[in-house]
Amino acid sequence: MNDQQAAALLRTMSTRTRLAMLRMLLAEPQAVAMSLVAARLGLADGIASQNLLILSECGLLIRTCSGVNRFYAPNREMIQELMTFLQTLQGDSSASQ
Repeated sequence: MNDQQAAALLRTMSTRTRLAMLRMLLAEPQAVAMSLVAARLGLADGIASQNLLILSECGLLIRTCSGVNRFYAPNREMIQELMTFLQTLQGDSSASQ
């Protein structure tokens, strides 16, 4: 992951709503319906849908469809890649001290 990709992901995650969604979905063993995400977080369906779509378009979530239902799961590989990138930043800063 390069600096530009990491910056884009961090910008995407920069709202409380999206962080709450990621936190909730990371705690789930399988994909969760959009309506359940909305209900658990106390959001209107439209707000939840819009934010889930943004998270999936940047690759942080995996979206699947079954009929009219949309299900979301964290892209654990992408999240791990971002975490690894952030850890390298810590290593870079300690080397310059």
